[in-house]
Amino acid sequence: MKRFEFDIDKNDVDKFFFIIRTKFDVINVLMQSIKYMLVYDYTTRSEICGKIILKIDKMSRIFFFTEKKYFSISFPFNVSENDGIKFSSKYIPNIDNEITSEIISLLRCNEENSINCIYEFIEPILEFTSKTDYIGTLINELIFNEDGYLRYDYDEVHQSAKLHPLYHYDIFYSNHSTFKIGLNNNIEFEKIIDLVNINTDCHFIN
Repeated sequence: MKRFEFDIDKNDVDKFFFIIRTKFDVINVLMQSIKYMLVYDYTTRSEICGKIILKIDKMSRIFFFTEKKYFSISFPFNVSENDGIKFSSKYIPNIDNEITSEIISLLRCNEENSINCIYEFIEPILEFTSKTDYIGTLINELIFNEDGYLRYDYDEVHQSAKLHPLYHYDIFYSNHSTFKIGLNNNIEFEKIIDLVNINTDCHFIN
C-alpha cells in the first residue's frame, strides 16, 4: 500500500473544491491533482487550509479535505517514486504536466462553449496537441472510468432537519442520481478513508 499526503494552500483550494456535477468536472479534478502533486514543494506552503491524501492499493483513491468538507473519487492511475513522483496508466507511460495542462485547457474550452457532445470535446485534440494519441487514449480511459464519488459535508448553511442534515454523506454527483445519508455527529477525515477501504471491516448504518 502506498500513501501520499500533500497540504493544500489557500491559493489552490478552489482548484479542487468546486461543485462537481459532470464527468468533465471529475476529470478536471484528477488533472488538477496530478499537476499539483507533480510540482508540489513542501517548503512553499504559506497558508494551509486542506489536505490531499492519495492511497494506492486494491482500493486506489484520492481524498480531499478541508475543515468542513471531504470528498473522494477513484484514482485510475499507477504511481511510482523513481526520481520523484510519477503517474502512468495502462496505455500512457508518463502523465506529465504537458498532458494535464492540455486536458485542463480542453475542459475549460468545453465549459465556455457548453459542449454537450463528447465528440465535439475530443475533436480539438487533433488540432493542437503534439501528444494526440496519448491524450485521446487518456480521455477515453477517464470517460469510462467509474468515479466512485463520495462527499462528506458539515453544512450549516443549508441545514434542514432530516431533509438536509447538518452532517451527511452525498453519494454520486449528478442531479438525477445524488442522495444523502444523514449522520448524527461530525466525523474525522480518517473515518471516510476507512469507510471505503476494502481491506478493513465494513461500516454499518444503524
